[in-house]
Amino acid sequence: MNGGISRSLLTGEFIIQEKNAIINIENLPALQGYRRQLQQLLQNLLSNALKYSRVDVPVRIDIFATRVSKTDRAYHRVTVKDNGIGFEQEYADRIFQMFTRLHSVREYRGTGVGLSIVKKVVENHNGFIEVDSVPGRGSTFSVHFPAELH
Repeated sequence: MNGGISRSLLTGEFIIQEKNAIINIENLPALQGYRRQLQQLLQNLLSNALKYSRVDVPVRIDIFATRVSKTDRAYHRVTVKDNGIGFEQEYADRIFQMFTRLHSVREYRGTGVGLSIVKKVVENHNGFIEVDSVPGRGSTFSVHFPAELH
């Protein structure tokens, strides 16, 4: 997966430099799967973390993984945590729907498909995604991949 992270970072290198983003990456497992899809997943999550950053705060994105058990099954949980604008938790399910945006195009550019693609990629790998967010504090996306796919 680190190769996917590196490629995703290179894709967004200009934005990362422009926003003086600090990106901390640690403990990522090697995942088996559709490489391009996994790269797209990471690129979309990083892009959102950079796009929905707060103007007055240096951008910080932490990416890390842990092994967890849920419903009698082991997973690699890959977490992408940012300190951006966040959103109300009541919209957590809605943000994964195609063409759904919580902000106008004038405020933040985009098409509203990025997170729906992320969810589809996760499902293609027999996993699931969760998000926790607090307005003004940031969002934490937790992507769960079955551990037996490593």
